[in-house]
Amino acid sequence: INQLLRRRSPTERGVALGHCQGQSVEEVLRRMRSRVALKQATHLSDKLGDGRVISCSIQPRADGGWVTTHADITERERLNAQLAQQHEQLEGALNNMVQGLCMFDADDRLVMWNQRYVDMYKFGPGTIWVGCSSRDLLNARIAAGTFPLDPDGYIKNGYEALGEGRSFILEIELNDGRVMVVMTHNTDFGDAF
Repeated sequence: INQLLRRRSPTERGVALGHCQGQSVEEVLRRMRSRVALKQATHLSDKLGDGRVISCSIQPRADGGWVTTHADITERERLNAQLAQQHEQLEGALNNMVQGLCMFDADDRLVMWNQRYVDMYKFGPGTIWVGCSSRDLLNARIAAGTFPLDPDGYIKNGYEALGEGRSFILEIELNDGRVMVVMTHNTDFGDAF
C-alpha cells in the first residue's frame, strides 16, 4: 500500500488516507482551485477522521499553481476550546453575582464588568467599553444620572487611597434614593476593581 500511495499526488494520498472528510479527489481539487482563483492567500482548517485538526495555508502562484503549507493545530484548538469554556464559566459567575463589578488595568482602562454593574448604573448599550478610562465611566454615570459627586475629587481620592495600598470605600446616595456602597481595591497584579 505504501508503494501505491507514493505513486499518487498529495491530494490523492490525502483522500486515500481519509484526511478529506469523505470528499473525492475532484471535490478537493475543485475547492483548492476556487481558492486559488481568488488570487490571494487563504487559510482553512479541517478536522481529520482521527480527530486531528490540520491548518492549511494556500498561496497562489503566478503560473496558476499553488503552494500549500500544513500544520497540525490539534493542541491549539483543544486549548482554545478549553479557554472558551473557562471564559463562559467566568462570565456566568460574574453575571450571577448580586454585586456590580468592574475592573480596570494598571493604566486605568476598563477591562471587564458584569451585567449587574450595567443595570445598577443604568448604562445604555455602548455607553461603556473595554479600554474606557475611569473618567469615561464616571461621565457615563453622570449622563445616566447615577453619579451625584464631583468626578475630579472622586478620582483624586480613589487614586490616593490605592496609591497608599488602601481600599477606597464610599457610600453614595443616588438621586433616585438608592444608596450604593462603592469599594475599590487593588489586585495582586496591579489592577483595581
